[in-house]
Amino acid sequence: MMLRTGNKAFTLIEIMFSVVVLSFGLVLVLRSFATTLEGIKRIEFVKLASHLLEEKMEEVKEKAKEEEGIANGNAFGEFENTDYTDLKTDYTDYRWSLNVMPSDVEEALNEVELKISWTEGKNQRSIFAATYLENKD
Repeated sequence: MMLRTGNKAFTLIEIMFSVVVLSFGLVLVLRSFATTLEGIKRIEFVKLASHLLEEKMEEVKEKAKEEEGIANGNAFGEFENTDYTDLKTDYTDYRWSLNVMPSDVEEALNEVELKISWTEGKNQRSIFAATYLENKD
């Protein structure tokens, strides 16, 4: 009679190795999930900043139209807290700055730069837009 030596069971080393491999895989999946959530949050900040930039630029254009032009100078301020339910973000720390300077393109125009800035964690972020409006002078 011959003894059977081929065992079909897993050894303790094989089980430990598979647990280690699965653990590394799980850590990588969780890290990528956290990074994705962070990216989504950053997109929300930029989306709100873009919305505020567009809103403020339209306000500046309307004022320039009413006053028949815009004068050179600088202005800055903060946004009042208004309810944007679709964005679900408090933006009391969003700030704007407006810089109006003579244009190099045409003497009758002023270059208007509007910048929106905010603090995201420890980082300072900003976006800006520029346009030309009629000179008030």
